[in-house]
Amino acid sequence: MKVKPYQWQTELSEKFVDKGIVDSAPGSGKTFGAILLIKKRKYKNVLIAVPTLPLKQQWQDNLIKQKVTANTTVKTFHKLYKPEHSSNTEYDLMIVDECHRSVSPKFRNLYKYQRYKHILGLSATPNNLSKRFCGDVIIKVSFQEANIATFKVVFISLDLTPRERMFYQKYSYNISSLMNKVETRTRDKQLIENLIFKRRGLVYRAENRIPKTVSIMHKNKDKNILVICQRIEQADTLSKLTNFPVFHSQNKNNQVLEDFKSGKVKSLISVGMLREGFDKRDIDLLIITSTALTKSAHIQSLGRAIRLPNEATVYVLLARDTTDEKVLKFKNMYDYQIEGNFTGKYDETIPEIVKQYYHSEPFSLDYKFNIFKHTSEGRKYYQDNSITKELRRHLPRGGRFRITKTNKVLIKSESTVKVIGTLSQPLEPAIEVVDYPTVNWEL
Repeated sequence: MKVKPYQWQTELSEKFVDKGIVDSAPGSGKTFGAILLIKKRKYKNVLIAVPTLPLKQQWQDNLIKQKVTANTTVKTFHKLYKPEHSSNTEYDLMIVDECHRSVSPKFRNLYKYQRYKHILGLSATPNNLSKRFCGDVIIKVSFQEANIATFKVVFISLDLTPRERMFYQKYSYNISSLMNKVETRTRDKQLIENLIFKRRGLVYRAENRIPKTVSIMHKNKDKNILVICQRIEQADTLSKLTNFPVFHSQNKNNQVLEDFKSGKVKSLISVGMLREGFDKRDIDLLIITSTALTKSAHIQSLGRAIRLPNEATVYVLLARDTTDEKVLKFKNMYDYQIEGNFTGKYDETIPEIVKQYYHSEPFSLDYKFNIFKHTSEGRKYYQDNSITKELRRHLPRGGRFRITKTNKVLIKSESTVKVIGTLSQPLEPAIEVVDYPTVNWEL
């Protein structure tokens, strides 16, 4: 069956001139969008730069699947940044996948040694440096606009042990004392960095993360589960306790990945290296046992579980009253739930309209502008309503919206919520059930 591209994928070939970035949520079809661009512009000689070997293989498979006739070369950053791998010919187009990872002091040399006429960056989390090399964002697709799986993030509060709390407070006191000095010498700055590193390591290794993760896995043993850790010893311990396989830099068993993708193994325990470039379509449950604090790492981690077709739940374990709570700043980007108590010291004030959004009824608009709601039996479609016109105007690619108890219609982009109108008549079920096939690019 030939599947219709999303609107933003079609817009890409119209908006792209000679450089630019697609800033799109994980699992939203960036790869397919780039392949459409290659075909529509009839590029003859294309270089695709990727950060990992699994991503290289995915690109090669998808180029064959989509019958791309252009001369395409797929190479990793690890080769392209070296002078001996500089290009002898000029490429018509260079695509830099996960371009936010291409701008380290080492990898950014790839822009120096590769010759190209046009450049396209792909990322769910582009930064200022990637914009410097790849151009401004020309297409932006948020979680709400993207055709991705429905998901909820559950933040779980964990306590440090008394001993861990003692050391955490000791590190924090020493960091604060050094930072409050009138003059901070180079030696002090290095000492501060070392103390922050030690404190973060202590939080990563918090003892209560292990039993909580095991408990969640046991309660959901019939589901496909991916566990992400920040420490190898933590992943190994979980593997021994649950008898599920582990994959990390010291245990790179590719057969384990294939068994997990094929469903032979229900659960996989990994270290952060699986955040990007790993594509399994039916993960029901993601457990982030220990987490990095950056927005980029957080979004990329979520990306492992929000790919169609399955709905997903994401558990994020956070040590209470530690720097872990900084991650809560991102919670207004999606549906979330909190289990346990947090101090709120890193919380930003939540506007009343955002609170209303999360206490209202969720609906969606598909790419053909049909209103529907996810139910346990599948999609339930509704007839056109007086609000449909406004929905089409604000969600030109489709997306999610909510209706409050007072019939306000709300949409959200990133963490901003706005009212687009009021429902004058209740939504009526469609006379015929329209059940469009779920779009699954497998890209």
